[in-house]
Amino acid sequence: VVYARDPNMTLSVRPHGLTERAAPKSRALSRRAIAPRPVEVAVWDIDNVFPALKDTLRRMTEAQAVFEFDVVELSAPLDIWDLEHKAPDGTPYLMHEKLAERMACATAELGVDLLACITRHWMTGNLYGWWPTERKPPVVVVSFAGFEELLVEGAQTDRALANMAVAALAGFTAQIEAHVKGPKECPMWHNPNRLLSHIVGPQRFDAACRNKLKKKHARELEAFDALLKAFV
Repeated sequence: VVYARDPNMTLSVRPHGLTERAAPKSRALSRRAIAPRPVEVAVWDIDNVFPALKDTLRRMTEAQAVFEFDVVELSAPLDIWDLEHKAPDGTPYLMHEKLAERMACATAELGVDLLACITRHWMTGNLYGWWPTERKPPVVVVSFAGFEELLVEGAQTDRALANMAVAALAGFTAQIEAHVKGPKECPMWHNPNRLLSHIVGPQRFDAACRNKLKKKHARELEAFDALLKAFV
């Protein structure tokens, strides 16, 4: 619960066309009439800004046979914000490693393999995709800060969500780092200038990243390729 001294102050703006979500449960994942996937990924929209996220995740699940995606609603810890430093938009940075540390137990509580956190806030270090080393804790964080022209829903937003999910999942699964050099259409390209065209456009792994995935994660690579084509 957040209170303001000024009764006329607006703490947050409800996104236009926001759809009503189901009440949270001990395991807030819906069950569908599809074959179960071996890897369950809970997706938490920290800022609640993507109203069509549930439908996007359903289509992502149906596009491949490895990952099952579904929306969860969680409460953000109070100590994940850097109140001493301001991001480019004037808001506090989200301390992603602190967030991952604080949410480490969420996967066990939800009964899933991985928690993916998405946000519109800037992350410390101005990153927009983060995953832990050695896959611990099982939490990844993706930020859409700096992509102001990205709408809250629509075809481009679906592609951006799928592309960013592939980058985070590939980085987490195979412990691949983002690269500055190399083909810019690769999901693992660093994109230092936050080009919107990169995250909403068609992507494919470059030879180096594909080989890293192919060695031990061929099944996941097939799923990643399907996700990258799901909204093209």
